[in-house]
Amino acid sequence: MSCPFFMIQIFILLFTPPTLLAQNTCVFSSPLDSSCLICPAGTFSPPPSPSLCTPCLPGRFAPSPGSTHCTLCPAGKFASDSMRTSCTLCPGGKYSSLLGGDSPLGCATCPGGNYSAPGASLCTPCSMGFKSSPGARVCERCGGGEVSDEEGTGGIRRGRCVDCGGGTFGEGGGGECEVCGEGYWAPEVEVEVEGGGGGSSGGGGGGGTGGGGTGGGGTLPVSGPSSFCLPCPGGSYPNSNGTSCLPCSAGSYSSLASRNCTSCEAGKVQPREGKTRCEECMNVEYILSGTQTCQSLHVGTVTPSLHLPTSGGTTLTISGSNFGGALDVLGVSVGGSPCPVLSKTPTEIRCSLGPSEGAGDKLPVRVYYVEDPNNVHASSNIKVSYARPAISGIEGCATNAPAPPLMPGGVARTATSSCKTLGGETVTITGSNFGGGGATVLLNMSPCANVTHWPGSPHGNLSCVTPAGTGKNVWFEVRGSGASDSVTAALLSYEVPTVEGFGGCGGGGGQTGESGQTGGGESTPHVGCPRDGKKSDEDGGGRLRVTVTGRNFGPLQAGVVVGGVIADKAPPPEGFDGDFQATTFAYLPGGSGLKQKVAVLQVNGEIGEGVGLVNYERCQPGTRNVYDEEKMYYTCEGCGPGTYSKDYESMACHVCPDNFFTVNTQHCERCPSNEASKAGNATCGCVASFRREREEGQGDRGRCVCPPGSQINAGTSMCEACGVGYYKAMLGNTWCEKCVERVPGSSTRGTGAESWGECVCPSEKYLSVNSTCEDCTPGMDCSEVGSELQTLRVNPGYWRKNNLSTTVLECPVAGLCQGGLVNETCHEFNEGPYCSVCKPGSGGNWESVCSSCEESSEAMGEVALSMVFLLTTVLAALLLIKYCCPPRSRQALAHMSKIVIAGMQIISAIPSVFDFDMPPLVGDFLSKMNFVNLDVFGQISAGCIASVNFYDVLKFTTIIPLAIAGSLFCCYLLQAGMLLWRREKANRHKHLKETYFAMLFLLFYLAYPGASIAVFTIFPCEDIEGTNYLKADYSLTCSGDEYTNWSFYAFVMGIVYPLGVPLTFLLLLCKNRRALNPKRHQGKTLAEKLAIRDKDHSIKHMAFLYYAYKPGVWWFEAYESWRRLLMTGGLVFIDQGSVLQVQCGLLITFMSVAMLCWFKPYVAKRDNWLACFQQVNQFLILSIVLLMTTKDSSKENMALSYAMIILYTACAISMIIIGGFNILEEYKGGSRQLDLTDLLNIELQKQGEPEFQEQRDSEAFEKDNPLAGAKEKLKKDIAIDDTNVGVRSRQDTEGNDMVGL
Repeated sequence: MSCPFFMIQIFILLFTPPTLLAQNTCVFSSPLDSSCLICPAGTFSPPPSPSLCTPCLPGRFAPSPGSTHCTLCPAGKFASDSMRTSCTLCPGGKYSSLLGGDSPLGCATCPGGNYSAPGASLCTPCSMGFKSSPGARVCERCGGGEVSDEEGTGGIRRGRCVDCGGGTFGEGGGGECEVCGEGYWAPEVEVEVEGGGGGSSGGGGGGGTGGGGTGGGGTLPVSGPSSFCLPCPGGSYPNSNGTSCLPCSAGSYSSLASRNCTSCEAGKVQPREGKTRCEECMNVEYILSGTQTCQSLHVGTVTPSLHLPTSGGTTLTISGSNFGGALDVLGVSVGGSPCPVLSKTPTEIRCSLGPSEGAGDKLPVRVYYVEDPNNVHASSNIKVSYARPAISGIEGCATNAPAPPLMPGGVARTATSSCKTLGGETVTITGSNFGGGGATVLLNMSPCANVTHWPGSPHGNLSCVTPAGTGKNVWFEVRGSGASDSVTAALLSYEVPTVEGFGGCGGGGGQTGESGQTGGGESTPHVGCPRDGKKSDEDGGGRLRVTVTGRNFGPLQAGVVVGGVIADKAPPPEGFDGDFQATTFAYLPGGSGLKQKVAVLQVNGEIGEGVGLVNYERCQPGTRNVYDEEKMYYTCEGCGPGTYSKDYESMACHVCPDNFFTVNTQHCERCPSNEASKAGNATCGCVASFRREREEGQGDRGRCVCPPGSQINAGTSMCEACGVGYYKAMLGNTWCEKCVERVPGSSTRGTGAESWGECVCPSEKYLSVNSTCEDCTPGMDCSEVGSELQTLRVNPGYWRKNNLSTTVLECPVAGLCQGGLVNETCHEFNEGPYCSVCKPGSGGNWESVCSSCEESSEAMGEVALSMVFLLTTVLAALLLIKYCCPPRSRQALAHMSKIVIAGMQIISAIPSVFDFDMPPLVGDFLSKMNFVNLDVFGQISAGCIASVNFYDVLKFTTIIPLAIAGSLFCCYLLQAGMLLWRREKANRHKHLKETYFAMLFLLFYLAYPGASIAVFTIFPCEDIEGTNYLKADYSLTCSGDEYTNWSFYAFVMGIVYPLGVPLTFLLLLCKNRRALNPKRHQGKTLAEKLAIRDKDHSIKHMAFLYYAYKPGVWWFEAYESWRRLLMTGGLVFIDQGSVLQVQCGLLITFMSVAMLCWFKPYVAKRDNWLACFQQVNQFLILSIVLLMTTKDSSKENMALSYAMIILYTACAISMIIIGGFNILEEYKGGSRQLDLTDLLNIELQKQGEPEFQEQRDSEAFEKDNPLAGAKEKLKKDIAIDDTNVGVRSRQDTEGNDMVGL
């Protein structure tokens, strides 16, 4: 900052005029004179008369402005440039003792062993235990293992630390080095120390402190000098001067910071150096003598190891390792028995195997250290096995045994045979490896008794006593003592059984007793053994037990074979001693033949030679031997009818010749007279056309006579059939009787009638319950002869109540009655009168075939979809008309829709009103159109939803419109009240009234025909065989309190609907007839009258009743209501279904057409044409109905059906065509629609232009000419409130376009 200020001063001096300087000489220094300036800091102006501010020279400074002199820099500071306000401090580590220093070079560096802070005038020596280098700002403490050097000359230290020597340590900053304690060391140079087994600890012994250390194992880099002593790690000890640690030798150990190493305790070893502990040998190890080694025994191979003789003496060679030296004593055992050691090396032991008591398999070989307390041992994976016992021969019993197969190696063997089955014979067994004793001998799995090893050769010779047994070359098995293996040989055979006697079938042929032996001892065959092996009924029946005696049958009950068939064993009789060696019992098997052999089959043994001891029963005359494949022997079968046999044991039956028969099967007899037979017939039969008087088996065979339905022909003496109209019911030679004598008017279908029941009525007649033939009535199916009342069938389209009913009725809906028997007439789910009632669990309307609720649900789903589609279509059409059609076309479509709906309501009600069965195609079409009469139940299967009958229909069609009307009335009152509360304009209230009245009139206009039909339909009833049914619903009767109550309800609703609705329309029209047809304006044109009528707000709420009609026919809507009432309900009181009823309908329709043509009531010409066309259609449809009523065949005419459908749809189609044409014309402007202003101008011009032009603005003109005022008023109304102005297009009967409000 001084340099810039100085430059400013120089600038002032250079550019100040001399005169100014002369005038003011204290410009820089005088603070008292306002004309003098103060010298800035770093400069001075000496007194008494300062003239300039002089900068301070280097080495000096002026700290504040207005100084009179500069001050020298003190010691330890300097100022290297001029004009300084302060001096700079000498940096740390340097010092200056001079005043006025003008350069940093004047700051000298402190020598080693000293230090200085910034601005020091002298260096300060380091304290004891500290050191510093030259220029140090502070002193550093001597490190661990170091001490400070002695003081140098001149009182300044050398500034260094001296290291402690090896084996000593210093704590840092101390004055002396200390010697490490016992077990501790300190290095002289950088070393790596092997880690010990514990943590660090302080130095001991010498009083030094230690820290740190290392864990066991590894090395630790250590740099000298040391600030502490390190403990020697485990497994080492310090050397003599404490500069390093030495490892412990093998056989010794040490812990952390140990002074020296400790030798291993007894039973422990340490084969390596530098270890912290000695190791114990494992249980399977021992200490090798003279070493520090634990070793375990290992056994490898053992030879030989298989098929060692049980007599012993075999030398075993055991290979392995670690068998020790000469001083290590080892032992060997085989299977727990000692094997004396013959010789031993570190890898091999040889021992001598001793004799064995018995064969052994897979015996362990064990080598063990004899004197080791841990019982050190090892076993070989190779096991030693003794040889299996070998049998070379057997002697005893008989000596004539056949030579057995050779032993392995071609050594011959000996065998024995014919041992008694009782056992008890001593046999000798020779062989090898039987063991020293305790061998077991099994003969066919049965143990031999008294098994003895021969004293001189126990391993090769045995003797034992045979058990009882059977069989040839049975298995002889020897098992050594404790052996898991054995040897078998088939070297012994028992004797075969011998049969000596048979009993059980009875005596014969010189035999005595049951033994089957004669007195001389010879076997004699038994006779009369039953072929089926069963006892006779006299002996109680059941299977026949026989007894067979002999010898060598064996210890168990032997089997018996008779004639090659194995017999089932039989239980012994009571008192039997249980010895089966000589006796056995069996059930005689079925068989045939003589001298059948009897043999005995030992259990698990042999079968003996058979002896012919059994003769089965012989077949008697009249039978023959037949082989039974299932039984596998011959059975005696009787000869069949017409065959015979006359000898015993015949193998075939002979056929009787022609005209012979068999009384029994032993011979044939000739047929009686008038009878004959063919060869092989068992009986003789009557010749042709004859019949026996009695059935066979009921006594006398009877004689051959004419059968029922025939009589004797005197010329041929043969029986001939009764003629047509005759019958005969009895056997005999009587004459046939006439049918008419039994059933008047009856006959037979043909000849040969066998009972009066075959007397039937001819075609077109039926048999009544009084057994008379009655004429069939229409509907009965009597096309075939023999019709009876109980089984009478009816034609399709007809119905009768039960099978005793003689009244057959034509079904109103022919499709419901399918004809046939009474129980077949109705469809599966239909029942009741005319099959018009749905069974429980089914659904359908009253004019269709009922179906299960599952099928009805599908149908209802289709109907629901159709209704949704229809409603969607109607809604779309309404929206299209509202937003796409011009206003005049919308009004025209509304008038035409009203005409078409009225016509469709009438024609859709024709089937129910006229009780007429439409053709199926037309009926299905009309059932879908009943929605225009709000016939909901006719569209759904209501029976599947709830129990619904006609009373529910009546209630629905009458109550629902009233409920809707009540809701509309409540809504009107609510909205009207809101308008009054809000104090809305009067025209808003008028508009609300007009809207609700229009909805009410439309509601009753639509509901009126359906409700009237329902009200009128409750009264027609039909008496069917004593029961008066309601024709609208044949599940209901016209009797009882329920019908009376509903009739009263219908009467009340008749006042409301058929009478009340048209009467209300008429009263409203009559009351307002002056406004509807203003007579005070006689002579006015139609347009003027319409303008006046439509401007009258007092009648706008009932515009629905008059809007479409001319003022002169204001009553026409009431007339239309009465006409619709007559066509939809009034005609039901005329005989329904009759020609008269249809003719009345035609007459009403004709008169209606005449009324239309006469009055032309509609304002629009198109409406007149459409209404006329609609009623002409009705007339044509009724004409077709009349044709079908008089000619049933016309119902099948498809052309008439299609014509009716076309007529039904023609009106709706015509409305669409005419409405579309109007819309198109209005859009194109082809037929110009005039608004009210244009019309009024035209009318005013007709009254006289231009003469009239001057007068029409006057008040008199306006008073006398309403059209002029109407025009002006219209203009005002449009300007004020265009919501109250409606314009509609009218076309008068002359075809002129007219528009009016």
